[in-house]
Amino acid sequence: MDPKVVATTLTQWRAADRHWEATPQDSLEFRGACSAVLGAWLGYHAAVDTGHPGEFALVTDDERTYVAASAGVDATWGTHLRR
Repeated sequence: MDPKVVATTLTQWRAADRHWEATPQDSLEFRGACSAVLGAWLGYHAAVDTGHPGEFALVTDDERTYVAASAGVDATWGTHLRR
């Protein structure tokens, strides 16, 4: 775990979260802001969860559709989910 990468990805996650919080839900930009938070969150966890092979994260929306997946999904299931 590289402390500089962890700090950078945490900063990116926080910035994405602040942008998402400030974006109105009825805005055309809202879905992109949601995706940015998910991407930044996954990036942070990829940086800190380096010692746990076989672990992964799947994220679903309110309709139970997969909207994000960590890289561990490929390693564990041997398949690729669209991100």
